[in-house]
Amino acid sequence: EKFEDSAKDYDGALERLSSLGYTRFILVSHSLGCVKSLLYQGTRKRADVIGVISCSCPKQFYSARAAEQPEFKQIIEQAEALVAQGKGKEFLWAMASGAPALFSAATYVNKYGKHENNDVRPHAGRLGCPHLAIAGGAEHPFFPEYAKELAEAGGAGASYKIVPGSDHFYNGHETEVIGILSDWLKQFKI
Repeated sequence: EKFEDSAKDYDGALERLSSLGYTRFILVSHSLGCVKSLLYQGTRKRADVIGVISCSCPKQFYSARAAEQPEFKQIIEQAEALVAQGKGKEFLWAMASGAPALFSAATYVNKYGKHENNDVRPHAGRLGCPHLAIAGGAEHPFFPEYAKELAEAGGAGASYKIVPGSDHFYNGHETEVIGILSDWLKQFKI
């Protein structure tokens, strides 16, 4: 998987919905999907996307991983070497948000390379529409931190909310999340 390829999925989905007569869209995403939706709208700036909601957006970029994971630099160097040798499809194990995961070397470099392409704070400032970032208060601290940073990057049209005591999946806090989203959606007079 390459992050930039996810734009084709969004284009296809929104094109299909448009063909059915829908004219306004709000992109709602969770976890890794937040990175993709913010990259998408921050790049495409579609006028028919009238809002973006990001739930628990992770820090999926080089400097954040280097600061959080002591073994990261060694693994990214291994992945970069495999890609340079034309072996980007070979697999390696690496930490992914607290648990070991299997990646191809090319995917790992695309997600976490020194390019920092997946730091979506700059994209949050270019959405061209309101943005709500939420995170659980019981998640790893980088989730609430990043929600605040994304809102700050978005300026006046952006906001963030932390759901106290909530985990990454908002288990047991669904009613609170529904309330936060419902209140935010009122601005669109849907």
